[in-house]
Amino acid sequence: MIIITLSGVIFLVILNFSVITNIYGQEDNNNTTLKKTFYFEVEIPDDWIYRKFSNAYATGLLGFGPSNSLVAIPVEYWGSNTSYAVAQFRQDAYYEIKNAPLDIYVKYKLAEQNAMKAITQKDIILANETSRQIYAEGIGKFEGFKFLEYYAFHNKDPYVIAYYASNDVYEKYLPDFEKMVSSFKWIN
Repeated sequence: MIIITLSGVIFLVILNFSVITNIYGQEDNNNTTLKKTFYFEVEIPDDWIYRKFSNAYATGLLGFGPSNSLVAIPVEYWGSNTSYAVAQFRQDAYYEIKNAPLDIYVKYKLAEQNAMKAITQKDIILANETSRQIYAEGIGKFEGFKFLEYYAFHNKDPYVIAYYASNDVYEKYLPDFEKMVSSFKWIN
């Protein structure tokens, strides 16, 4: 089991096959000023690989995932272009509306995308914060995929936790994603 922590200082500890990693996110172009830190922790299964992104420069350089995020996939699907599953945990740094209620944020997120059609929605508690769980099916070029997403606010900042997979592997990796979600916690 791997535990990933996004927080203020970088350090690495290895204990009983677990890794704890802290990274910080910067919102400036020259990477000299720490303007904002994003805090969360999530456990990643050993048979999933992951990448962490702490700023937009790293995102562009590595080309996989938005800034201030963690993206994980099962090892067996690395490089596959036919079947895959992806888990993503991120602070939505691109949402510019401040103090928005959760309902407005969810409506915005669903309206801005063109990959899925929401099938069910329900309010849940995620790491002691009210959040919205969305189950959706892919549309257009994403037909043949299923999505499970969580939208939440913490310290007035929006977060997205998402799992999407091709229909043939969605159920196989859903329990791993659910364990990741149940391990998710804020650390500030």
